[in-house]
Amino acid sequence: VDRRGTSQDRMLAALVENIGEGHADGSVRPGRAGLIGRGVLLALHGFVISAGTMTDGVTEADLDDELRLLLDRYLAP
Repeated sequence: VDRRGTSQDRMLAALVENIGEGHADGSVRPGRAGLIGRGVLLALHGFVISAGTMTDGVTEADLDDELRLLLDRYLAP
């Protein structure tokens, strides 16, 4: 937990690239792509790592819907 690994660097690079494309077409809010990408990656980590512990009374599909909403609102212009 003290440093990023190669996989995380690759995921971040892909996110930053996609966010840059979203900036270009106006589908992603303005801001530093690297910072926004880090925010997205941190949110995703929480959902991916902990989703299995949060399914009491909800389904993973419900959690996927919540993640989709979170990301849509976070990235919206």
